[in-house]
Amino acid sequence: MDQFEHFNKTAENFYLQLDFIHSLQDQTRHIHNLRVLDYGSGSQVIGRFGMIQKDQEVVLAYDPMSDITPSVSKNIPGAEVRRTNQAPTGEKFHLIVCNFSLHHVNGDLDSVIKELTVYSPEIIGITDYDFTEASLEDFRKTFISEQEIKELNTLFNGDWQACFDYHRRLGLNDFRRCLQESGFNLVVSKAGDKIAKNKFFLVGKKI
Repeated sequence: MDQFEHFNKTAENFYLQLDFIHSLQDQTRHIHNLRVLDYGSGSQVIGRFGMIQKDQEVVLAYDPMSDITPSVSKNIPGAEVRRTNQAPTGEKFHLIVCNFSLHHVNGDLDSVIKELTVYSPEIIGITDYDFTEASLEDFRKTFISEQEIKELNTLFNGDWQACFDYHRRLGLNDFRRCLQESGFNLVVSKAGDKIAKNKFFLVGKKI
């Protein structure tokens, strides 16, 4: 399958991500010198959350489970970009983004969300999976992006059942509840369509 065919097959994933970014832009429009914490970013190139606002100040990609070397760059115009696996103790961020990262965290979801509130975010945005009602067959039909196949092969040695069992531990209702119990009002909630039907995003605003 060439790149054009792959994009056509997985286009709904892209559109859901685009809607997520637009929602974050809408909800942070009133904030000047926006500071963003991209939690659990992994080794992915920072970019999609570095252009949310024109006067964006800092993007910190923080992944406590990564062995990445802390670094600073200016690959996003106007924004300082930092990547680290060390907790940014004492720092404050207007927006925390958890982009398909929370299902990988060690420990329970409630604790992780509550720990993130130490950075005083006004807004938390989450994208993740909900395979709680899906079958293994559905999972195999939708878990097909390049990153997902890489995850299947790298973390689960190509074992579809193990990968499915891992990804269906948490669902939309779990993420929604944790946000609300941590003091955030849900201002946006959207599920994907077609190939992205088991993906969703939430945007919570501090009460």
